[in-house]
Amino acid sequence: MCNKTVNEKMKKIPARLHVLFAQKSSQAVIIRRGPSKQVAAIGWDRKDDSFTVGQWLKGKIYPYRSDMSPDGVYWIYFAMSDKGQPWTAVAKTPFLKALDFYPKNCAWNGGGLFASTQSYWLNDGGNTKHRRERFNSGLSVLPQWKNEPSFSRRMPRHIFLQIGTRWMEFAGDRTNREI
Repeated sequence: MCNKTVNEKMKKIPARLHVLFAQKSSQAVIIRRGPSKQVAAIGWDRKDDSFTVGQWLKGKIYPYRSDMSPDGVYWIYFAMSDKGQPWTAVAKTPFLKALDFYPKNCAWNGGGLFASTQSYWLNDGGNTKHRRERFNSGLSVLPQWKNEPSFSRRMPRHIFLQIGTRWMEFAGDRTNREI
């Protein structure tokens, strides 16, 4: 007969970490997911190995629909609140406060990709277009591409391999890191 409680039987799930690297700087953003339905954005300066806690969000950030500007100043991310409201935002790293804000009515597509330090694409397509509510970054928004997720656009810059339960990213001239 087993006298363990339900909580003792449950396996504790560790936080999940995803890292977005800037192409031309030592900056990175760590997206820390966990505990359940909570996520944190953490800045990482790889030059001196220092960390800056940005902000916490009750909800989820989708790392494969997110990207950093090449100089590491901005990042674009796709998120969904714990109430189910999705949006895309451009913010200064590692913070979540949206300089450019694009709420959506569904989770199809969303997010984006930086084309340069001064411009980005929105991951739009079909009938699920973003509507712009705030535009304060001063960055240019390039014409949309259709039916192609930002992850596949990032592939030429980054190579992702799943090894067992771990993902490894091999990116350009940077040190290969487990993510």
